[in-house]
Amino acid sequence: MRQLCALALTVLIGVYPVSLSSQQTQSAAATTAAVRDPQAIGVLQQALSAAGVTAAAQVRDFTETGNVTYYWAGQEVNGTVTLRGRGTDEFRFDAALSTQSGTQSWAVIDGQGISQAINGTTTAIPFWNGTNLGQLTIPHLALAAALSDSTMSVTTLGQMTLNGQAVIDIRMQKVFSQKDDPSGELTKWSTR
Repeated sequence: MRQLCALALTVLIGVYPVSLSSQQTQSAAATTAAVRDPQAIGVLQQALSAAGVTAAAQVRDFTETGNVTYYWAGQEVNGTVTLRGRGTDEFRFDAALSTQSGTQSWAVIDGQGISQAINGTTTAIPFWNGTNLGQLTIPHLALAAALSDSTMSVTTLGQMTLNGQAVIDIRMQKVFSQKDDPSGELTKWSTR
């Protein structure tokens, strides 16, 4: 699975949030129909196929364990970490640190999340950060979801050069009704 994730990131597409001007965001929020550009759809299908992620697109949940190193105040703090996820909108990270008593944690469900420090102090994770965390773990799930979600606009923005390679720039953007997203904020933060 780790090899698939690395390969998917090195293919043509990166899934990352983008910043849009308020004019683009407001006009997209007012739109009720998603744009499904055939060229963009084809590129997503090719990227998923080239990365061999057909099986990974069927992943509904996962649990991974490993080691983590934090660099706090010039010192390395080591520990073990457990990652859990379901789809692209539920994610949990728990790090048990060797030199500390307690667990460093954060969890996100549907863009809303909470972070818990080792001392037990909790802090809300801002929506604009929480909405993207699950897509960082298995980015090709977001690509597969965009192909099957008719409320997701998928458009070609053109060609560009990335690390000396010609690539096609694709925008994926969830389309919300004016009622559900009057300010355009949901549209803005759902754009990849």
